[in-house]
Amino acid sequence: MKKQGCLSGRIRFNLLFNLIIIVLVAIPFLNNKFTISLQLILSGWFVVFTILYLIHTYRLMKQHDLTSVSKKEYELNFKYIMTTFIYKEPYALISETLKNLSQLNHSKNIILIIGFEERSPNLKETQLLIQENFSTNFQELLLTVHPYNVEGEIPGKCSNCNYVQRFAVEHIRLIDPNNEENYYMTNFDIDTRFQNNYIEIFDKKIQSTKVDERHLIVYQPILFYNWGLDKCCIFVRITSLIRNVLMMGALIPFNINVMSIFGFSMKLMIDGNYTHPAYQMEDIICFIRWTLVSKQLIRIEPIYTATLSGPTSGKNYWDEVSEWARQLRRWTIGAAEVFHYFVIKSRKMKLSFKLVGWVSMYVLYYCIILKGQNILFLSSIIASQVMDDENEAIIFYLKLAPLAIQYICFALIFIINNRSLYMIKHIGGTEQIGIIRNLFHFILAPIIIFIYGCVAFYALMEVAIRGKEVCKHGASKKEVLQEKLNILSVQ
Repeated sequence: MKKQGCLSGRIRFNLLFNLIIIVLVAIPFLNNKFTISLQLILSGWFVVFTILYLIHTYRLMKQHDLTSVSKKEYELNFKYIMTTFIYKEPYALISETLKNLSQLNHSKNIILIIGFEERSPNLKETQLLIQENFSTNFQELLLTVHPYNVEGEIPGKCSNCNYVQRFAVEHIRLIDPNNEENYYMTNFDIDTRFQNNYIEIFDKKIQSTKVDERHLIVYQPILFYNWGLDKCCIFVRITSLIRNVLMMGALIPFNINVMSIFGFSMKLMIDGNYTHPAYQMEDIICFIRWTLVSKQLIRIEPIYTATLSGPTSGKNYWDEVSEWARQLRRWTIGAAEVFHYFVIKSRKMKLSFKLVGWVSMYVLYYCIILKGQNILFLSSIIASQVMDDENEAIIFYLKLAPLAIQYICFALIFIINNRSLYMIKHIGGTEQIGIIRNLFHFILAPIIIFIYGCVAFYALMEVAIRGKEVCKHGASKKEVLQEKLNILSVQ
């Protein structure tokens, strides 16, 4: 049988990431002036991301303010399916999410599919509770059970997503044959909260898109993680703020990939051959797989609706830090293995400036910016201790410049994120953080990002040494999310 996953019996092209990191480690020992220039350039990218974040936040606020005052009845132009996935999540969390979905303005026009795993605890009991409490809240409520240990799959969200998507297509072909092109899907996690008008905004976004482009676009709602962050450790809070920034400042503008919650046409999903069941990051693999199959770069379009996603959680401080590191490791390994998949499969695509640009941006973002610049900073410190610098005073201040730039960007991020909370307050996005604690988080933010990069670097080395063995999906812990994050119940 042909091997699946990040090895595939060939050279692992994700090792390019490791090679780049090794080069970055060596640069400070070879050319100090070039090191400083490189650090300033990378800091400049952070400035660009922050500026784009501010622009998209402004557009989001403008859209929110306009739609929140609109009382006009809206008639949908397309049909909608929403899919989510359950493994070990507690029923209390599931129930609150389904209450939120029930409050959507067009919930009666939604087909909701919930994909369970065969090994899900209390499977029958949970399914019965869902059917009893929510079966009449949607156009249809469908529950599936993904079988365990299927050949060619790895257990996890990708394989379950693939199963649910194929089930959805079979179902639509049965109840509404020859109308697949009119259906649009939203893939989301069970710890998600949507605005009541999410479907309307999604529908308007599709309607405003050219007809011949609608099936070549993946739609990305704007994700916030300000869900009980005042109860989370500093590692989780800073990472959550940065993920919000990088989504609006990097992933969407530079068309890198979608994240966690995204919409797409059923036709694109079918043409793209669904979700690859042998990988672990369903958002990245969907975007890349569909690009490869369609033989042209899929475009990412933002849906300007503030959507709430649950951050990493744990039973106590150290459990939360451990879970944070574990999930960061999984994200890093997932990005590396998917890059290998892309290089192997992209040989069938026609070389173009867009394709080369996307590959360059993917490597720059996932390898150099998220991981490499932290290792470069550490290496430059070590190099400065063992090598003599010329013009020490000037070099000293130039070395401080990237840190000063980071603090300016973080100041803007903290302020703008706080001003954005009014858009998600009514769906649970509340937090109370005192001035002293906020200042403490601000001061330590660059250190947290540095530790983030070191953990990601470790994960890259791990996948380089252990290979396919570490390419597995470890579900995030959500057992304590309901209690810890003080979810806002939907009346």
